Amino acid sequence: MRMQEVIFFLGNMGDLCWAELQAVLGSAVNLQRLDQRLASAKLQPDFDIKSLQKKLGGTIKIGKLIKKLPQETEASTINYQLIEYLVSLGQAKVYFALGELGRDHLEPLDSRWLKARLEENGLKVRFAATSRRGAGAALLLHQAKWVELLVTNTPDRILITHTLSVQDIDDWSYRDRAKPYSDHKKGMLPPKLARMMINLAGPSKQPRRLYDPFCGSGTLLLEAAVMGNYELCGSDLDVKAVIGTGENLDWLRQAYHLEAPARLFTRDVTAVRVPDLGGQKVDLIVSEPFLGRQTPRDEQLPGVFRGLQKLYWGAFRTWTQLLVPGARLVIVFPRVTARDGSVYTLDHLLDKLMSLGYNKKSQDLIYARDQATVQREICVFEWQKN
Repeated sequence: MRMQEVIFFLGNMGDLCWAELQAVLGSAVNLQRLDQRLASAKLQPDFDIKSLQKKLGGTIKIGKLIKKLPQETEASTINYQLIEYLVSLGQAKVYFALGELGRDHLEPLDSRWLKARLEENGLKVRFAATSRRGAGAALLLHQAKWVELLVTNTPDRILITHTLSVQDIDDWSYRDRAKPYSDHKKGMLPPKLARMMINLAGPSKQPRRLYDPFCGSGTLLLEAAVMGNYELCGSDLDVKAVIGTGENLDWLRQAYHLEAPARLFTRDVTAVRVPDLGGQKVDLIVSEPFLGRQTPRDEQLPGVFRGLQKLYWGAFRTWTQLLVPGARLVIVFPRVTARDGSVYTLDHLLDKLMSLGYNKKSQDLIYARDQATVQREICVFEWQKN
């Protein structure tokens, strides 16, 4: 069976999105990175692209590769390739949208000319006027008849793709905003980042026991519940957060018609013991610990990071008693750059963590929103008992 080549259009945090793809798809699909925001893979024709799209937090669109052209290909040649493909679909009436990526330095392709040429071929044509980046999720998700073609410049090629799936922005926003409990003072873990963190742990055929020891409003637990195949545990020092997480999970069960049982309890991270987890150790910890103040002043940073070092060291020491050998951990570490250029991290903890049996598997996976003082570094560890 002939494989089909698909193109992944990644989100803003390209390295993190790429790491997620690698963790989910592995090496068996000839996965390659084309540039900062693009990747490709060869998949079976019957591969469930839409299910993969739903699983991924960092991939915006997935498209079928139609044509690879040399970088110097003229616009007229691209236009004729687009016409040839649309005609080949064999539809009496063509609904299409056109997007161009990495081509801001070039004149836009003439969609009206394309429409006229298609009509000359005897087709009825309707063209969706969109931004140069292509059609929005609303059109592609709810109007199956529309065909989006993307013309994308890479460092060495021009790619023409037919969009097969798109991220459901409305669904992500719904889970983020409609849940009953949140605490903006503590900072909010974005659902897409939570999903990527869970995926970074890698696939598993067996249900995993996932524990979030800093559950906050429960975003990680909610995403794991939507994904399925996880036994959920969560705790927090703040009793209000634990109650709020329970409310959010109740809301999710009703909104998404899920069972999603979860064991929730209030406890300081260093005081958690196996009986708190129901008497069984866990094979996956995914969490964002307390990262300090959201907007610390420079003079506060040395003290803030001394406190965070104690918190993280105490947590990782405790977790050695809660994990099964080979367990995975996906943890957010803080990173702050002061005005004088000094960078504050917890990197010096890594050698000490190795002494406890933690082996770091990831490199430089940064999630940072514009203007954010505290950046998140997503660290993946594997634990083996010394």
